[in-house]
Amino acid sequence: MATELKLTESRVEKKKSKKERKDKEEKVKDTTHKKKKEKKEKVKVDIDGSDVVAKEKKKKSKRDRDSDSETSERKVKKAKKEKKKETSDIVPQEIVTEVKEETLESEIKLEKTTETIHESKTSTTTEGVEETTVTTTVTNIETAEAKPTPKKKKSMELVQDLTDIPGESSEQRLLRLLDDPTEDEENKNKIGRFLAVDCEMVGVGHKGSRSVLARVSIVNFYGRVLIDKYVKPTEQVTDYRTFVSGIKPNHVRSAPPFAKVQKEVAELINNRVLVGHSIHHDLEALKLEHPPELIRDTSLYHHYRAVVDGHTPGLKRLAKEIFNLEIQGGSHSSVTDAQATMLLFRKWKKTWDRQIKRQNNSLKKTAAKTNQGQGQGKTEEQSNSNSIEPVKTE
Repeated sequence: MATELKLTESRVEKKKSKKERKDKEEKVKDTTHKKKKEKKEKVKVDIDGSDVVAKEKKKKSKRDRDSDSETSERKVKKAKKEKKKETSDIVPQEIVTEVKEETLESEIKLEKTTETIHESKTSTTTEGVEETTVTTTVTNIETAEAKPTPKKKKSMELVQDLTDIPGESSEQRLLRLLDDPTEDEENKNKIGRFLAVDCEMVGVGHKGSRSVLARVSIVNFYGRVLIDKYVKPTEQVTDYRTFVSGIKPNHVRSAPPFAKVQKEVAELINNRVLVGHSIHHDLEALKLEHPPELIRDTSLYHHYRAVVDGHTPGLKRLAKEIFNLEIQGGSHSSVTDAQATMLLFRKWKKTWDRQIKRQNNSLKKTAAKTNQGQGQGKTEEQSNSNSIEPVKTE
């Protein structure tokens, strides 16, 4: 019995000691938690505003840093712009000064509007007044940032509406695709830089084996007809080819002579880009030459040759597959053929012009290199000839 009492007493003492330890640990935890709370409350309740002032100082320093970084970025951008303007000889100095003044005025306006925002926020006390001041300043910022949109250059490539209109003939569809409703009628009727040509020939000689000019048509960029004339053949016609050319004897009988029409065409196409489909046939019939860099032949362009697996495509097939146009159903019309070639040219005009510019630049570079090599060879020959002493004769 005595041993059992001792064991129970020892167990009771152990339990008491454990409880005391737990109580001490809880007291320590409570004290630490209270101290943390007191510290937090002190930071919040600081009436002097020492911590608040420190935070405000940090915010101001951040703002100053941001403003300094923004000003440095602006300076870098201005320096880059000035370097670009100095390097470009095309831009005059007057335009540069105007642009600088505009940028300075816009920056001054933005600074003024930001200052008004800060002043309005500090001065206003009621919520309604604050809302009105903020809205007015925001509108001022938007007006200051709004700049006049620069005028875009007109691209010669026009977006064509390929939708089918019921009851529309192929000729009407062709003229609609060539037309530009945003352009003035005066500009549409001008000659312009780009012309499309097409000729109709008749047969001369034995069984009409040789071709001679009988009609020539030239249209401008918008398909407006500039020349459409029948030509009196230079030789006796043996085959009028009416089923293809559409030319009859009465068309040619009282037509102007070949030399007169040739001169008129040569004056019109001079220093202009000439568009055609297999244009070498037309130039042979006109007995004229044209610079290769000013010729655009739609039958040789790679995008159109891809339609027929690299072969020379027909004008009728291209017009049908690309624009859903029905041409050359019976006898041909040189006017519609010229308009169709101009439409094909306009589809890829931009890329076509870029390719030709690259080719011309590469040719110029090679020519300059060859000229430099020839010049060096001549100087070496001259130096060698000067070094050789003439033989003296007694």
